[in-house]
Amino acid sequence: MEKLNHFSVNYVHVKGLHMGSALNQGKRENFLHNFSSKRMLSVMYALLEALSSVMDIERNDIKGCLHKIVYDNKLIYAIVLYDAVAGGAGHVRRLVTEDGRCFRQVVEKAIAITKGCNCSPSCYSCLRNYYNQKIHDLLNR
Repeated sequence: MEKLNHFSVNYVHVKGLHMGSALNQGKRENFLHNFSSKRMLSVMYALLEALSSVMDIERNDIKGCLHKIVYDNKLIYAIVLYDAVAGGAGHVRRLVTEDGRCFRQVVEKAIAITKGCNCSPSCYSCLRNYYNQKIHDLLNR
């Protein structure tokens, strides 16, 4: 939790990518290159939908944005998830646990949401909603 002026802000910054030791440098560079802003927007909305479902909270109570960071001397996109409720409701704080169980459940649900839909490239059952209608053409499950 970070204090900005007199407002309390709860957020989670998803910036680490676990790629395992089996990936050689060439594969890792290709892996990082494949995370374009379009792809990361889709990942972010899948995580937001899954977070809402797994934690049984209103979808409008959580939001996200992309943030450019330097990782392995490359500019990549990280996902920032945050509470949209004034003063922060602690929803995203509940996502971060010592054992990672909650985040794992959210990721598994996000995968299920995107794999369980038969649309092309996305629809209101998976990634789209009223609030992201300006970028519907970018979302691809």
